[in-house]
Amino acid sequence: MTEFKIMAKQITQIVDDYNLNRFKSHVLKDSDADEKFALKVEYALSLLKKEEKRIFENDFLDNQQQKYWWRNYYSKSTYYRLKYQAMKTFLHCFKS
Repeated sequence: MTEFKIMAKQITQIVDDYNLNRFKSHVLKDSDADEKFALKVEYALSLLKKEEKRIFENDFLDNQQQKYWWRNYYSKSTYYRLKYQAMKTFLHCFKS
């Protein structure tokens, strides 16, 4: 498996955990939900540049987005370069 796919898989797991955490805290009123984890995710998202955030939100946070949504914005190489940088920035917050 390539580094890119490994990173994408790690982010997918973090986002799934984040969504479950949000569900537990808002819908179930679970006061034991891990607020630190949610804050870490939100902090990591705040570190992304505008274009990186657009890619991250469309590829990882918005499940309704079309597969090739990015074609209206970027060339293929620019899209993957920005996506890779966004994933590196985001994951950096979880490695320390």
